[in-house]
Amino acid sequence: MTPLADTPWRIAAATITLVMATALLLPAQINVLASSLLLVLPAMLMLRGKGYRWRTVFRLHPVSYPLLFLAVPAGVALSVLGGAIDTGVQLVAPMPDAWRARLEQSVVMDSPSGLAFRFFALVVVSSVCEELFFRGFLQSALENRYPWGTAIVLTCLLFSAAHINLWWFPSLFFTGLTLGVVVFACDSVLPGIVAHAAHNAFSFAMANVQKTQSLHEPDDPIRHPMTVAAAASVLTMILIHFVKRRFPRS
Repeated sequence: MTPLADTPWRIAAATITLVMATALLLPAQINVLASSLLLVLPAMLMLRGKGYRWRTVFRLHPVSYPLLFLAVPAGVALSVLGGAIDTGVQLVAPMPDAWRARLEQSVVMDSPSGLAFRFFALVVVSSVCEELFFRGFLQSALENRYPWGTAIVLTCLLFSAAHINLWWFPSLFFTGLTLGVVVFACDSVLPGIVAHAAHNAFSFAMANVQKTQSLHEPDDPIRHPMTVAAAASVLTMILIHFVKRRFPRS
């Protein structure tokens, strides 16, 4: 049993409140980096001096290289599907201009140094910290209290809420649900980190290369039905492979 198993909701509430406050108060250019780093702070403070093994608490179990390689196309496919979900939401309930402008500041950059900083914050730091806390620290603790499916759903609800974006909630929930299954099936947060990084890298690249000023535009060719169908097929096959490892046929 992980150390969080005794008080998961208390730690989760404190952490997410801290992250939300940081995201709302700091400038968009740095809030992703700061809020991501703060995600793991409460866990690290709790672990300090208690003798807990980080590998166990954060689910840092080793996995084979083929699983890590498969996580890359899974993350890209997840980005495409998440974009399709966001496009549908935008058609029904468009995001306010003020909120969209704030997102633009945190995603699209014109200078090489700005691009490098945002790439580091979004792809490296955000992916690692979010997976360590949500799928590593929190989900593994909830799995000790609830059935694994319930633990995954509860974790991705908190993951979605922590991003403070109602218009992205459906796609974030789908992303969190998928990553939760990946981490549970592999019993390691490492494939989740790789998939999350691939997801963020692809979305970040599309936003900046195409200069759409948004991660998800309705006329983006990446959202073409054939592309979405191909992404769904790829992701489904990879997930089936992962799940079969966790539940082999008797």
